[in-house]
Amino acid sequence: VEEVARLERARSRVQQLLLNGPGFTDATLGALGDLPRIKTLTLSGTNVTGKGLDRFTGLTCLVMQQIPPIPLALGSVARLQSITNLSLSGEPTAVEGLQAVGQLKRLESLYLPLPRLESVEFIRG
Repeated sequence: VEEVARLERARSRVQQLLLNGPGFTDATLGALGDLPRIKTLTLSGTNVTGKGLDRFTGLTCLVMQQIPPIPLALGSVARLQSITNLSLSGEPTAVEGLQAVGQLKRLESLYLPLPRLESVEFIRG
């Protein structure tokens, strides 16, 4: 019982979360429980979708590496209005999906592998 209480207290203090590998899914995130203080989330090669991102409303930094469905997740990223830093890498990023980046009003830092983009028109939005 004491160990469970310690884990619960630790979970409420976590501010950074790094998930690496295809075993991490939306269901895995649900099993982690409430993580109210997460500010930085790094997803590397996971199967987390936009639905999984929806639970991180207080994020200020999101890093998505080697995530094939980046365009699909970007609609959810646009709902995370507290994002100030966004980094996307991995599969070629469709410009259509990047339209959502223009909706991030607090965005201060954006990393994109530009050689993999067809156009940067989304920045003008």
